[in-house]
Amino acid sequence: MRANGLQYDTLSTVRRKMYPMNRKSSRETGKDQAFKALMRDKNVLVMFVGDLLEEFKGMTRDEVMRYLPLNGDGKTVEGCATELVSEEDGAVFLDTLFRIGSPSGDLGIIMAVEGQGSGMDSASLANREQYYISRIVSDQSKDYPNMAALYRGLKRTVVIWVRLHPGRERNTVVRHRFYSTYVGQEDAPVLSKLDRMEVIEVNVGCHGDKAAIGVMGMVNSLFDQQMGYEDKKRELKNNYNIELSKSTYIEVTKMGAFAEEYEIIRLDAFEEGDSKRYKDVVNKFADALEEYCLKNGTSPEDSVETVVAIPEYREPVLKAIRDRSEQ
Repeated sequence: MRANGLQYDTLSTVRRKMYPMNRKSSRETGKDQAFKALMRDKNVLVMFVGDLLEEFKGMTRDEVMRYLPLNGDGKTVEGCATELVSEEDGAVFLDTLFRIGSPSGDLGIIMAVEGQGSGMDSASLANREQYYISRIVSDQSKDYPNMAALYRGLKRTVVIWVRLHPGRERNTVVRHRFYSTYVGQEDAPVLSKLDRMEVIEVNVGCHGDKAAIGVMGMVNSLFDQQMGYEDKKRELKNNYNIELSKSTYIEVTKMGAFAEEYEIIRLDAFEEGDSKRYKDVVNKFADALEEYCLKNGTSPEDSVETVVAIPEYREPVLKAIRDRSEQ
């Protein structure tokens, strides 16, 4: 803002500089890559689309696949820019964002798939879900020359949250949509004409849990912590046509085992040595590493890179284990 010939920051700019929204660190970017790569796999994404979006209900896998914009490799789905920038509100960084076709003849669907760890309470997560989908909707204004065109062309928006450690809600799918009720009438609520946004929570369970729909069985197997590589590879290939490499298996195992770490890195909360939250997490990783070593007959030094995804955590975790052995 300019006044009396001088340049001043607006209040929103000052707030953004003091409290940057959803910053991404290099640690987070590296951790996110495994999840992003999985969600861009056409055989993974087609399960989310076909099983969770009502427009595709009753369609075969091949029919659904026709609405996914594939890259030139024929294996991955073309994504959109995942940084939503607002001059007033700062940036939001998504894991994935896709624009897919709609069999209903609609204007298309904007869909994001987000990974969520256990480091956020239920109320905060609900607010985060609302904030993210609102930002994706408002970001559509960049696609149109004016508001009239935006109102005519606003696309349906869906955000799917893959909750890696959902607690008691494990092995469930929860849909959040707009419904209308008519005051003074006893009729049951009906889907509203405002139902252009939908939040879907996929609460990961374990392999072997009875799954109500295919995508639930897929994520249960994909993120299961007990399955070995060959068993998981066979399960995903035979049932979902998903090719699982050894490197992806290792990353997925880290992701499922350390959803707490995943979430802390997403929030850029790494404060080495003096944060109680940090120390608590280091101890959790140390517990998990000791358990892994006991199960596999390996040493902490040999296994730390497999178990602890982020390099900055490895030495503190090893030190915590050494300190325990000396007590």
